[in-house]
Amino acid sequence: MKVLINSFIKIIFLSLIGATTGFAVTGPKNITFGFENKEVFPWYIGNDDKMGEYPGVMVETMREVAAEMGVKLELKRMPWTRCLLEIKSGDLNATFSGSFKKDRLENGVYPHRNQNLEDLDKDRHLHITSYVLYRKKYDDFPHVKWDGNTINGISAKSKIGVPKGYSIIDDLVKKYQIDPAHIEESPQTIHDFKKLLSGRVALAAALEDTGDVYLSQDKEINKWIEKLSPPLVKKEYFLIFSHQFYNKYPQFAEAFWDRLVIFRKSAKFQNLRDKYNKNFLNKE
Repeated sequence: MKVLINSFIKIIFLSLIGATTGFAVTGPKNITFGFENKEVFPWYIGNDDKMGEYPGVMVETMREVAAEMGVKLELKRMPWTRCLLEIKSGDLNATFSGSFKKDRLENGVYPHRNQNLEDLDKDRHLHITSYVLYRKKYDDFPHVKWDGNTINGISAKSKIGVPKGYSIIDDLVKKYQIDPAHIEESPQTIHDFKKLLSGRVALAAALEDTGDVYLSQDKEINKWIEKLSPPLVKKEYFLIFSHQFYNKYPQFAEAFWDRLVIFRKSAKFQNLRDKYNKNFLNKE
């Protein structure tokens, strides 16, 4: 509640500043955001460049907040690594949803405190998601174990499958001491699950939201693949503005982050979550 009140007060303050400084006039009329062209349920739906009737909770959230801010929003889908490159170049004004990595500060600006770009403001996240491990039931790698602290048995013949460019790769290498040569990157989580089924990898590390959708929707995957506990790591995800855009429109960017917090805590956002759960989960 305190965060919500503080965000609301900040938006009112910025609005008052705008009334006296011409913020509404100097703010952008159009903004261009990029997001990944792979499905991450429920945040964005589909595995191509298109956006259909159900584009995803986060896509609809961005549209709602942009409308509240009085700007026209253009959305582009592309590989995640390209999203990061295009905010670095300034070709995109922002991208979502990205977890915090210090080296990504070279690409863009996260919500922060005290005018310190490295002082991450976690309260202004878009959502929180866990990375978890999945394995094949009755698998061919009984020596591979996850005890909640250590991943044992990973080798050149028993690798971990991970979507290319995802931040969990750094965690596997640095936190869990996995040899990078024993991590097999793929286009997306469904490819890792297929590798589990065929015995090509011993484990798959995936965003829990994404992996659980496959477990709920695909009978073969549900029959043969299981999720391991506890999660590897839990992360906040953010809207990241380009340095070029933030330097030109800092008040607008700050207000956009704040409005996202208010929307995330609203009944309208929960209704969006419910809509996607109803239309996508546990369907025969």
